[in-house]
Amino acid sequence: MFLLTTLAGHATAEDPSESPLPTDVLQAVKEMCDGYAERIMPGILEYDEDGDGKVQLRPLVSDLMKRGFARTSPFPPGMDDELERSKFARNQEWQANADREIAKEFGTDDEGNILKIGVSSAIQSMMLGYLNRMGPLDVDKDGKLNFKEYAMGFPVTDKQEVDEDGHTEEQYDYFKKNDKDRDGFIKGKEYIGEQDYWLNLLVGKFVGILMIPKADTNGDETLSREELAAILPDAEELPESVPLAESVYWIRELEEEEIAALEKNLSKLPSET
Repeated sequence: MFLLTTLAGHATAEDPSESPLPTDVLQAVKEMCDGYAERIMPGILEYDEDGDGKVQLRPLVSDLMKRGFARTSPFPPGMDDELERSKFARNQEWQANADREIAKEFGTDDEGNILKIGVSSAIQSMMLGYLNRMGPLDVDKDGKLNFKEYAMGFPVTDKQEVDEDGHTEEQYDYFKKNDKDRDGFIKGKEYIGEQDYWLNLLVGKFVGILMIPKADTNGDETLSREELAAILPDAEELPESVPLAESVYWIRELEEEEIAALEKNLSKLPSET
């Protein structure tokens, strides 16, 4: 996916003042990212051991990496199908890249403490890195993207099925989802619809990763089925247990509804610090 490749792997720090995007789009991006920062900060403050409202970035990332943050998961037992393994590997790689990117861009003070405004700025930088790269897709320079222009941002792999025009079902689905007014073009605030969706998932997973130790209520470094059921009571299937050291890999595979429930239910549990 163009979005995920760019957002999680190739986005560089972007200055909003230098962006060619319309002012209303930039304002919408800022407000969206401020909201994401509000969700992330309580999870970060779970690591405030001194109670002074300060958490240093480097120790936090080191702690998270012990649970699989910024790392790729090994293939699950029994996953022998080549196509399935390829899809799993790609998914793990972009999520690990997203971990690295979001942590790398976090703004800190002179002492290395994470700032809420720095969290918001990091997410804005990632979003603008993607949005500013959508410009070249507008071949006819009319300020909007038709389907063919939009589809160029989603490179087709040799393992994907295409129709007679060379397009994938994924390309059609994403275009339809983001063409909110159904006029056949992606324009204005519709530009940010897709990455808002994916960033919402990424932020939800990140908050879950930050807070998941709270679910280990007996402190044995393993999430039992009972502990998992306490944070995902409506899940149809749960593993027998998940080692805390592999909890990031488990969170990455959750569905959209489960991610939302995980964030909500973990936030209700008492803090460890």
